[in-house]
Amino acid sequence: MLTAPNQTAQPPQDIDAERQFLAAVFVMGTKALDDVNSLQPGDFYQTSHQLIFRAMLALKSKGSGVDLVTVASQLKETGELKKAGGPEMLDKITDDIPISLNPSSHAEIIKNCALKRDLAILGSRLTHGALNGSSVDELLSMVQEKTIASSQSPKSKFQLTQVSKLEFKTPDWQIYSLLEKDTISQWIGEPGCGKTFFGVGSASCIATGTDFHGLKVKQGPVVYIAGEGQNGLQRRFQAWQIRHQVSLKSAPLFVSTVPAILCDPASIPIVQAAIDGIGEKPAAIFFDTLARNFGPGDENSTQDMSAVIASLDEIRSKYHCAIVLIHHSGHGDRSRGRGSTALKGALDAEYRLEKDEMGTVRMTNTKMKDFAPPAPMAFKIRSVELGIKDEYGQEITAGILDSIEYQEPRKTPAKKQGKWQALCHGVLMDLFDEHRRNLEKGNFDPNDAKVLISDVKERAVLQGLNPKNWHRYFNDLKDLEGIEVNSPYFELSPQNSSNNLNEDE
Repeated sequence: MLTAPNQTAQPPQDIDAERQFLAAVFVMGTKALDDVNSLQPGDFYQTSHQLIFRAMLALKSKGSGVDLVTVASQLKETGELKKAGGPEMLDKITDDIPISLNPSSHAEIIKNCALKRDLAILGSRLTHGALNGSSVDELLSMVQEKTIASSQSPKSKFQLTQVSKLEFKTPDWQIYSLLEKDTISQWIGEPGCGKTFFGVGSASCIATGTDFHGLKVKQGPVVYIAGEGQNGLQRRFQAWQIRHQVSLKSAPLFVSTVPAILCDPASIPIVQAAIDGIGEKPAAIFFDTLARNFGPGDENSTQDMSAVIASLDEIRSKYHCAIVLIHHSGHGDRSRGRGSTALKGALDAEYRLEKDEMGTVRMTNTKMKDFAPPAPMAFKIRSVELGIKDEYGQEITAGILDSIEYQEPRKTPAKKQGKWQALCHGVLMDLFDEHRRNLEKGNFDPNDAKVLISDVKERAVLQGLNPKNWHRYFNDLKDLEGIEVNSPYFELSPQNSSNNLNEDE
C-alpha cells in the first residue's frame, strides 16, 4: 500500500558528512580530492559547503595547495567569501576535524544524498506530469534522462599528468614478495593440488597477521567469497587454527553464504554492500573458485571473461585491496588457467600449484607484472584431527599445507605422441573440460565428470581420424595417467580421496 509523502520531511542530506569531508581536505590537501572525481559542488546540500568545495576544486586546477588562507583568498577573489559564511565558517569546519579521515566514504554519503534529492524532484515532476496530461512517452523520457545522467560520471577520470609529477610508490605487500595490495592475483591448479588449502591458509594469515610460511604478512580484514561448501571450509579453517595455534574467533575474517555472480555487473553493488557492512575496508578478497563465482556466462568467451575482469576491477578500485582468484587449470593446457586468455592479460600476478606422484605440492610464479618473481615454494598436505568424531565414532580430520624444502621436480622424458594420438588425447581432455563446467554450473562436483567413449570417437572422426584406427588410439587413452575406463565412460581417477585431504574444490 502506498502512503502519501511526509510534506514536512527535510530533503535527504548529511551536513556532518559534508563538514567532515571538507575538514579532511583541509588536513590532507588536494590528495583527498584524487579519488572523488565524481563529486560536484551541487552535490552538497548546504550552500556555504558548495562554495567552499568549489574554491577547493579551483585551487587544485591551478596546482595550488588547499588550506584556510588559500581557500579564503579564492572565495574573496570570486566575491563569495561572505556568502560562504566568512572566515568564521572556515574556522568552524577546521575546529571539527574528524578522528578518522575518510574523505572517500564521506564523499559517497554526500553523493548518495544528492542522488536521493534528484530522485525526489523527479518523483514530483512525474506526479505533476501524470496528473496534468503528460503522455506515457514523456514521463518515460524523464526517467530515462535521469537514469543516463546518474550512470555517467560528471567528471572523467581520464586526465594527463606531466611525467615528472608521477608519484613513485614502493610496493605495498600484503604478503611479502607474494601478494601486493591493490592488485589482482590468481592461483591455478588441477583438482586436488591444494588450491583451497592455500587460500584458507593465506586468508587466515592476513586476518591474524601471522607469517605465511616464513613470509611477513600485513594484518587486515579479509573477505572470503566461497562458491559452496561452508561446512567444508569451516573444517579447513579449524584445522589451520589447530595447526598454527592461532585463534580466528575474533579475527576480521568474513565468509560469504553464497557465491558472487561476477559476469553480471548488476550483482556487484550487492557484493559491495555486503563488504561495506563489515565496517572496515578489506585488505584482501578471495574468490574460491573463480568458476563458482563466475555466474551463468562462458569462461571461454572473451566477452564474458571481460565482464568478469571489469567487475573485479570495480571491486579492487573501490577498496584498493588484494584480489585473489582461486582457479582451475585447463585440461588441454595445464600450465595456464582455464577459459579465455583475456584473464591472464589482466592479472598482476599468477601462481601455479602442482602436486606430483609423491604428494609434494609445488608453487611457482608464472606471471609477475612489476617485480622479480618470488622464489618457488613446496608443501605437503597434512591431516589435522579436529577433536570431534562423526556418528560412527571416527575422528573427523581436515587438511592443511605444511611447508617443506623446495626441490626441483624430477624430470622424466616426455613420451612423444603421434598426430592422431595427440588428436584423440586433446578431444578427450576437451570433453572432460566441457562436462566439468556443466557440472559446476549446476552446483555439482566437477570431479564426477564422465565422458562417453562413443563421444570421443565421434568427435575424433569428425576431425579426420580414420574410424578403422580408433581401437589403437582407444588403448592409448586407457593408459593415460589420471584416466580410468568404466564402460561406456572415461572417468577421472580418484586421488587421495580418503581422510578429507582432497577436499580442494
